[in-house]
Amino acid sequence: MSDNIEVNPSDVVFLQTLGESKYSVIFKVAIRDEVKVMKVYHDRRPSEHDSPGCEVNPFVCESSAYRRLKEKGLCKRGVVPDFYGTIVKIQPNLWPSLHMFSADVLLPNAILLEYIPNMRQMDLSIFSEHRLNELNRILHDIHRAGVLHGDPDPRNMMVCPGRCGKQDRVLWIDFDSAQLLSEHNLSPQQKTQLQDENELMDYFVKSLPEDYREGRLNRTWVYYYTRK
Repeated sequence: MSDNIEVNPSDVVFLQTLGESKYSVIFKVAIRDEVKVMKVYHDRRPSEHDSPGCEVNPFVCESSAYRRLKEKGLCKRGVVPDFYGTIVKIQPNLWPSLHMFSADVLLPNAILLEYIPNMRQMDLSIFSEHRLNELNRILHDIHRAGVLHGDPDPRNMMVCPGRCGKQDRVLWIDFDSAQLLSEHNLSPQQKTQLQDENELMDYFVKSLPEDYREGRLNRTWVYYYTRK
């Protein structure tokens, strides 16, 4: 069943720009009075320089990843944002808030996600062994669901600290570099990608507690300031 959503520009109120890159713009929006995240992507054609065997279109990467994660129950568990669907072939001239897409050769596409207030990036100020171990466990669950995250850096590891007796919510975000893994036999390339991602996370899980005890980023500095 298609998850494409038919939305009129008049249905959408743009409340805030949450982030912007050369690939996409992320908005906080209200659609028929429900607050959501709308992530709009600059589309691209395939290039001869694209890595063979890898999906490089950020919209395809992220929508495909969320589709599978929702199917496997990870959205329902709250360990990734809930996924509501896609809006394709948006006409920017009909959406004044999307003026930054007006010069694009190809029409932009978007996904709609759960808006989660009070999310904070995992860092020393909110560090706990439990939160870090949860992030590690969730990443393994993402892999078991057949998704390689593709960008396992702290900016994509989120914590919503528990308040008023509620538990923390720990989750991963941003799947625009994600790859779908074969459900049965992984290719040699996929095995290497999965091993690399696990090794990056293993080092982070081992090193962040040591940095916390020292009171400064040292071993994990590269994860926060020099990676993509």
